[in-house]
Amino acid sequence: MAFDTLNFILFFIINFILYWKIFSKSNNFQNTYLLVISFLFYSFWDLRFTILLALNILIGYFCGKILANTNNLLKRKIIFNAGILSLLSFLLIFKYYTFFIQNFVDLFSFL
Repeated sequence: MAFDTLNFILFFIINFILYWKIFSKSNNFQNTYLLVISFLFYSFWDLRFTILLALNILIGYFCGKILANTNNLLKRKIIFNAGILSLLSFLLIFKYYTFFIQNFVDLFSFL
């Protein structure tokens, strides 16, 4: 679903109203609703990538839980950096992989 389509505008308006009017009684309901709607919106594009999205969410969630329960500064830095690196590695692999490969091929084709 592209952002400049009528389907997205209707999807956005309906979910905006539901988020602020129906689920405004509890932050838990609002957060759960946003999570479910985000998965639904993402699955409109490609259902296979929802697994990647779920993995990213779980990595971020569990790193946050571990950070909240750890008082040792060195362990906190290690966990924080490992979480950031793992999330950025997904971004680099799935978004920029073909860009880097194509540029390396172009660079080495001159040699």
